[in-house]
Amino acid sequence: MKKNFILLVILLIIQFMAAIIFASCSVEDDLQANPSETKATTEEQADIETQAAVKREPIKGQNEFNILFVGNSFTATGWVPGQVAKLSQMYGVTVKFDVVTNGGATLDDNMEEALEKLRENAYDYAVFQDYGGRQFETEVFFADLELLCNTAEEFDIIPVLYNPAWANIDGKPDESFQEELTRPYKDAAFLYNAILVNAADAWVYAYAQHPDIELYKEDDFHANNCGAYFTACVFVSTLFDIQVKDINEDNIYDGEDAIRLGEAAWDFVNES
Repeated sequence: MKKNFILLVILLIIQFMAAIIFASCSVEDDLQANPSETKATTEEQADIETQAAVKREPIKGQNEFNILFVGNSFTATGWVPGQVAKLSQMYGVTVKFDVVTNGGATLDDNMEEALEKLRENAYDYAVFQDYGGRQFETEVFFADLELLCNTAEEFDIIPVLYNPAWANIDGKPDESFQEELTRPYKDAAFLYNAILVNAADAWVYAYAQHPDIELYKEDDFHANNCGAYFTACVFVSTLFDIQVKDINEDNIYDGEDAIRLGEAAWDFVNES
């Protein structure tokens, strides 16, 4: 009897020890699994950041371009497409352009006409600009850009995303808010292999370099003539590798600071 009792106790001890060892192994397995998952996540994130740093290159060795501009008043005010054409012409680049611009329009509002033009015309670039702040409606913002960019690519047209400047405090760019507005455009440019014309951040850069400039209209929302001219400088620096160094009376703006604004646009594009 006593002997059986001792054997039973020994058996229970063995079972107890086995349970502890099994639990220990399970915990160790979990601890080993989690670091590997973390590592994979870190590697994936690093890969995304590396790819995002690789920007799509503009067309090289060409001096005639056909461009579609799709947007609203941030594209139309100051006639940015026309300014791009005039500035480019000064440096031997001919730009013909077509527009789909309606005041207060979203990309969805302009979608039908934009898709029709993309399918029926031989453009080199198609520029897409959405309603201000709509990038926070991430689902529709990215869905519209995906459709437009993919359609452009289908017809051998390079998509370009235009991030306009409008966020400001008392006529000066609101830098912290602008960062939130710019991030979705940067993400979309990476996702859809598009060129980003980042006028918004260029305005922040220009005001830091030249605090005395005035780029906003009296409504503190849209670009004045100087702002439209500077935005056009950002376009030609980005798409055509042109630094605006000359003043032309035919331009919408020919003030004394036109040259330094051209230089600021060039510096921003090449430093960012």
